[in-house]
Amino acid sequence: MELVGTAPTHLDSHHDVHRQPRIAPHVRAWAGGLGLRVRGDAGVRHLPKFYGQWGGETHLEQIGVGGLLALLDTELEPG
Repeated sequence: MELVGTAPTHLDSHHDVHRQPRIAPHVRAWAGGLGLRVRGDAGVRHLPKFYGQWGGETHLEQIGVGGLLALLDTELEPG
């Protein structure tokens, strides 16, 4: 919080390590004590394809309103 000047909005980890069964309960407890949500455990669907880098290359064309709408069209399910 000192570095960015504000509290975090949620907790997550590199490569979703926080989702591993041995780690997840500890991250949930930590987040709960801070009043934060945990990415992937908050009742909100995470769309990991909305990301502009894979295969060692950057794909900025994927990040923006058009890319997000296309992703929602293909990934969103009823409900």
